[in-house]
This record gives sequence, structure tokens and C-alpha cells, in this order.
Amino acid sequence: MDRRMVIRLGGVAALGAVTGGWCARAWGEARLPFKASDVHPEGYPTVVAVEHMGAKLEQATGGRLGVVDALPARWRRAANVAGELLTGLMALFMVVCGGRLAAATWHNSIADFPSLSVGVTYLPIPAGAGILLLFVIERLAVGPPPAAGEPGRPSRSD
Repeated sequence: MDRRMVIRLGGVAALGAVTGGWCARAWGEARLPFKASDVHPEGYPTVVAVEHMGAKLEQATGGRLGVVDALPARWRRAANVAGELLTGLMALFMVVCGGRLAAATWHNSIADFPSLSVGVTYLPIPAGAGILLLFVIERLAVGPPPAAGEPGRPSRSD
């Protein structure tokens, strides 16, 4: 991606942020409270149907719903490992590129805060990605946490 494309994408992102902020401000000033209960009253047929489907789904899945759960048992482990590896790859990308970004902007200063380095403001990117990478490594090495009700995990009533 060349520099002009990055500038264009930044402009589009800034325009979207300004537009979103303007809409949020206008919505906030309108003082129109929005409640889910205002849309459909209790006992409305679609509300009852969705509640019924949710109860059935929770009963069938034990409260754990995921795409991987629909796979045959022999493919679940491979799909879980693939998902963790992709998450780890994304975290590694963020650590490397975020670190480079922080290093490249380290000696630049913010006009309003001359003692604050721009690189310091980018440090949460590689730091957070590093923590995410540690969680991925832990999950690959130890496995997922136990489900509710399994030994080693306290129940909600404890």
C-alpha cells in the first residue's frame, strides 16, 4: 500500500469518526430514551418465540454456543487449534508491527504535550497483543478452561 492510499484511508476514517460523533451528539441531545421493552411489549408473539428459541438453544448446548460445536468430534480439536493459531498469528503481527510503529514514532512529540512521545501512545498495541499471545500460548499448552460444573471451576453459587 502506497503513502497516498494510506492518507486516503486515514481521511475516510477521520470523516467517518466526525460523522459518527456528530450523529451521536445529535442523538444524545434528542433525549429520546430507547428501551428494548418499548419496541415489543411482554407477551408479543415474536418476543415469546425468541425467548422460547433461546431457552431451547441453551438447553441443547448447555449454554455454550459456537460454530466449532456443530462440527463432528474429530474435527473440533483441529478447528480449535486452527482458531488459536490464527489468533496467535494476529497477535504476533500486532506485536511486531505495533512495536515497529512505536519505535518509529518514539522521538516525535505531541504538540500539546511536548514531553509526551508519540511512541508511548502506541505502546498499548504491542503490549496488549503480547498479553493476548501469552493467553493463546497458555490455551494451546494447557487447554481451554473447564466448563461450568466441571471439576476445577467454581459454580456461580459459590
